[in-house]
Amino acid sequence: MIARWLVAISLIFGSIAITGPAQAVEIGRFQKLWVKVPAKPLGFTFILSGNTGWGQREQALADTLYDKGWTSVGIDLPLYRAGLITGDNNCHQVANELVALAKAMQREQGGRSYLLPAVIGFGEGGTLAYDALAQSMRESFSLVLSVDRTPTLNTPLALCGLTATKTATGFSYADVPVAQLTAPYQSLTAAAASTAALAARFVYNDGPVAARADLAKLPIIPLPVQTAGDVMVVFIAGDGGWRDLDRTIGERLQTMGIPVVGLDTLRYFWTLQNPDRLAADLDKIIKYYSTTWKRSKVILVGYSFGADVMPAAYNRLPHATREKVIALSLLALSKTANYEIYVSGWIGIHNDKGAPVLPELQKIPVAKIQCIYGEDETKESLCPLLEKAGASVFKTKGSHHFDHDYVSLANRVAKAPSGR
Repeated sequence: MIARWLVAISLIFGSIAITGPAQAVEIGRFQKLWVKVPAKPLGFTFILSGNTGWGQREQALADTLYDKGWTSVGIDLPLYRAGLITGDNNCHQVANELVALAKAMQREQGGRSYLLPAVIGFGEGGTLAYDALAQSMRESFSLVLSVDRTPTLNTPLALCGLTATKTATGFSYADVPVAQLTAPYQSLTAAAASTAALAARFVYNDGPVAARADLAKLPIIPLPVQTAGDVMVVFIAGDGGWRDLDRTIGERLQTMGIPVVGLDTLRYFWTLQNPDRLAADLDKIIKYYSTTWKRSKVILVGYSFGADVMPAAYNRLPHATREKVIALSLLALSKTANYEIYVSGWIGIHNDKGAPVLPELQKIPVAKIQCIYGEDETKESLCPLLEKAGASVFKTKGSHHFDHDYVSLANRVAKAPSGR
């Protein structure tokens, strides 16, 4: 379902200019979106209407946010609810739909960096906003606000992954502990939620940044540990950003006493990069954190998009930095590397027109290479070829997400230097 309307979004938003006055855009099961985009957006927000649909209150907020430099995308709750009936799943994954829509719209509008979407909802739209946050992964939303949130959400099916209770008019959901929410959340009453007051709560969120000034513009996620040791990991995420497999493995390594610096690929490669630039930034990351954390050895880990770009970057590191790298662990490695995020990658279509990866791998000592792939991706992977050359190669069940057995993957990555 998401894949079909992502293609439609690319066609629609790639062919029209939506900066300036609000435009009503018809798209997928959202049916109609009210869109306002300033010339140089500072932020991105979804506005979810109440049960009466898109009206003056919602439009006033969109206008005010536009004046502050924010893109706003208005969603009419009754229309969206009607569109949900056309879904073909057993439950509704609203968070993923909102994130996919934000990515596709920003990609087609050509912004220089990806802006995590904020979400604000009124009435039952506020309930939907909270429940979308509750089912979201990290790095999905920057801020979520609910105004006059209702106790029940009326949808054809329950939302995926939440504890739902069937009611006469829909479903009610148990609140998620605050510590488990993936973004800041506030619930307000209408009396405290004038248009000006709501707009004032929106603060541009550019995500995690490093402590050091010369790393401050890099979208990195440091995961330090309290224990001593020799090894650290630098992990380049897949094209979805630091959210699922990447984050889970990174945090697992952290619990094992291995500190990690994650590079959020979605933001870093939002605009075109190149191997030299990536190598220079990896060099900064390795030098700073190996000194700060007192780690003399580095494992470079890449997943999917991140695995594809890693070999060329490694080969361009300064000699002294390369000497610190004891292993490259490449997960879901393919045959070509791209240096810019494409919408097609989010729906499982690999761009085969990128730079060949094999010539870069052939420059790397084979003893340093670990390659892990799912058995369903044997034809697409370079791992079988690397195994013949003597690299440490592991085949798992499943395909691109390895049957979601991330604990085993983390254990493999931790053992990369030994080849086990």
